[in-house]
Amino acid sequence: MVALAASNVLLLPAPLYVWMGCAQLLFYGMVLLGGLWRIRPSILRLPYYFCMINAAAFVGMYYALRGSRQMAWKRR
Repeated sequence: MVALAASNVLLLPAPLYVWMGCAQLLFYGMVLLGGLWRIRPSILRLPYYFCMINAAAFVGMYYALRGSRQMAWKRR
């Protein structure tokens, strides 16, 4: 997602990417609003959940590739 935003900034001289940049700004604005306030209807929080899931996957892959952290389920 970071690479997409960076490439969009580099492609801004093309008219299509100006619109795509505006859509990205709107999307990330919805992410901020979804993270700070409880937005109604709840479908408007989907961008926030999408970014949180991607961030968690990135952190998980980072730890898995580094091998520095092991997680295990607790048995009761």
